Amino acid sequence: MIAGKLGILMFAVPVVLKDRDSKMGKVLTLLTVVPENQGEIEKILEDLKKINGFNSGRIEDYVFGTKAIKVSFICDDSEARDFEEEISKIKGVSSVSVEEVGLI
Repeated sequence: MIAGKLGILMFAVPVVLKDRDSKMGKVLTLLTVVPENQGEIEKILEDLKKINGFNSGRIEDYVFGTKAIKVSFICDDSEARDFEEEISKIKGVSSVSVEEVGLI
């Protein structure tokens, strides 16, 4: 059979993506931060504001009469930021949970 002796010729076309990094979007991360002590919630909010990428933060009712902080951060899509880990290092933080992550 002739088909077994034929080679396949393939062509690769180089593609250049111009300004790829400049067209990346922004990522919004929304988290809930629960303090160990309700009396320290204002200080924790002030510490959250010092984190690079801070967008907004507010104290809200949580469960069983306690309060939690809803906080959002914005960073470039090309950045890999673990805000949950950064926040958990703040003194007085009991727990951090990611509520939502999305492109804006």
